[in-house]
Parts: sequence; C-alpha cells; structure tokens
Amino acid sequence: ICSNKQLAAQNLSKLNFTGDNKCIISQIDRISLLAIKPKDTEVPLHIFSLTPDTSFTERSVMGVKGERAIIYSILEEEPTIYKYRDRLSELMKGPWKVDSWEDTKSWHPREWIRDVVAEGFVEFVRKYQVSQNNAPECYKQFNLHEPMTLMELLLAVLPTFSRERASYDLYFETVGVLRKLMVDTCLELLEADIFIMDEFQRYSQLIESKDQSEQSTIAQKVFGQTNAKVLMLSATP
Repeated sequence: ICSNKQLAAQNLSKLNFTGDNKCIISQIDRISLLAIKPKDTEVPLHIFSLTPDTSFTERSVMGVKGERAIIYSILEEEPTIYKYRDRLSELMKGPWKVDSWEDTKSWHPREWIRDVVAEGFVEFVRKYQVSQNNAPECYKQFNLHEPMTLMELLLAVLPTFSRERASYDLYFETVGVLRKLMVDTCLELLEADIFIMDEFQRYSQLIESKDQSEQSTIAQKVFGQTNAKVLMLSATP
C-alpha cells in the first residue's frame, strides 16, 4: 500500500522475489477490482498494490468505469433487472460521456467475476435500506414515499430512467452507493498473508479513526487481520 501508482510499479517489481511476472497483478489498484478472478490460478503467489488516491479516499464517489462495469455485469443477470439492462447500462455509465463504455463492459464479463463477490454483492443490494433521507433525489423524481431496499429502488428507477432527466444527485444516490457496497463486498476478500504499508505517516491518522468512511473501513480491515502480518514503513520519524 503506497502513495501513488509510480511507486506502486517500482515496489511491485522489487517485492517480486520469484522473478515470475505472472505474480504481479498490476491491474488491481482498487479494492473493488478484487472482484475479478485471477487470470492465472496456478501461480502460488499474487502481489498487488493499493494507492490512497484510488482506494483510501472518497473524492470519486462513482469510481472508475471498470468498477461500474463490474457492477453492471453482476446486476444485469438478476431476473428482475434483466429486462431493464439497457437502462441499467445507461445508469452505470454515469453522468459523463464515456466513449469506451461498451468496450469496458465487454472486458468485464460475468464469467470473469468471482462468484463469491457477485453473490455477496447482490445480497447486500437486496438488504441495503434506502429512504428519503439517503436518496432524496430519487424519491422526489420518482414520487416514492416508503423506505425500501436498494434493489427495490433500482426497480423503481430503471423502467423510466432517462439520461436527459437524470441529475448528478440521482447518479450519486444510486451508482455511488452501489460502488460502496461493492467495496464492502470485496473487503471480505482482503485476506493477504502480509500487508506492507509504505510511507506509513500518510495513514497514521487512520489508526484511531472511528468513522465509517471508506478509507477508515479499509484501514480497520487491515489492522483487524488475525492471520496476517502488517509491515509499516516510514522514513519520517
């Protein structure tokens, strides 16, 4: 775990004592990308790096298109959502123009996603409760009143979803929370044998943190490991 992608690339090669490049999983730099199955299951060791700008902050509520494509690939196979998959695709594209969205989806097919992640994520979506308090734009635009699950909210939004009428808040209330649930699901897979935290002074404020932000949740997960070692490195006294 280090401060930027440049350091991540250097550290990954230094840590790879095997000399086998298949051990380095450089495409996984976000927690939610742990949803993807390893391409080479015969390799006994996998090394990957997380960076604070991609995994320890919430500045990008909706994440990157690869994360959203994973969520789309899982949800589109749900029987109740399948008939709305085209509108689901438009929703998961986000409020911006994404020229490569179709290509991104094709690179994240359901068969490349871990079954345990897909099943756990759908279970979260079915149980997660929303209301006027945490989804005010959705409730206002679609004339909703009663508390419901996130799955029920999606089924209320998708049948008439339109990019022309969708506001940024609507995307944040749906796609944003879906991404958070994906992170929560993938945290269950964060079971490395050793965590190496480079430039640890950058994360020291997270040790005693009691809030429920994404970065604190990840840090608490690392520190709470019972079967793993945590090596903290810092040149700053």
